[in-house]
Amino acid sequence: ELLAVYAPPTADETETTDAPMTEPVTEPVDQPQDGYRSATVYLTFEDIEDTNTPMLLDTLAAHKAKATFFVSGEQMSEYPDLVLRIITEGHALGLHGMNGDEYSMQKTEDILASFDEENELLYALIRRKVRLIRCPNGSRSGRLVLTDAQKTALLDAGYIMWDWNISAMDHDPAYSA
Repeated sequence: ELLAVYAPPTADETETTDAPMTEPVTEPVDQPQDGYRSATVYLTFEDIEDTNTPMLLDTLAAHKAKATFFVSGEQMSEYPDLVLRIITEGHALGLHGMNGDEYSMQKTEDILASFDEENELLYALIRRKVRLIRCPNGSRSGRLVLTDAQKTALLDAGYIMWDWNISAMDHDPAYSA
């Protein structure tokens, strides 16, 4: 049920579902003593591995927080138990390309094939497909800049693209965990 909102319709289904929308705040937000007001933050993470991801999941659980994890097909194959843990703990899962390599995703047909192949792998693992995707390193990285036509092709294929706008610089060896 968790992933049903992201799953593409099957041949038997006549209606489609959209990604869940948050309800607008209709009551004033209390102002805390420190002057900051509360806000909604959507946490998304790219990639998983067996060292830090379990600790991250433990931290999210301790704070009763949810996140969306964008996982490549290679990572799904390597860490199926982590994928299952992400799902069973109520987090969302998105596709991140079969191998997380933007060099292999330059042509529209290659981009679609990568997400389609990864979705088939996810289906084999959890019997669900998802519609939520994020290109490796975002849709405007140094090596990949999606064109409007490519974005339209992804939408036409039923995918919902979720991008990022703040980098934690965790890919830079000058920064530590």
